[in-house]
Amino acid sequence: MARDPLVSITIAPKTRPSAYTRYRGTATVHYKDVDKYPLAIAQRYMGGEPGENGLRSKGRTLLR
Repeated sequence: MARDPLVSITIAPKTRPSAYTRYRGTATVHYKDVDKYPLAIAQRYMGGEPGENGLRSKGRTLLR
């Protein structure tokens, strides 16, 4: 991404792959304060303690 920051993400449901959505944009890599974002996202969608436990068992990458 340092060489070419253009990204495209496509999301499609298993039941209807033709009903997809695509996002295109320019990505930036952030190195400062990246540890706080995965925890905040996990806690928002999984709840406080389950979100924290889920992070311990998985790797992570922050891409904006």
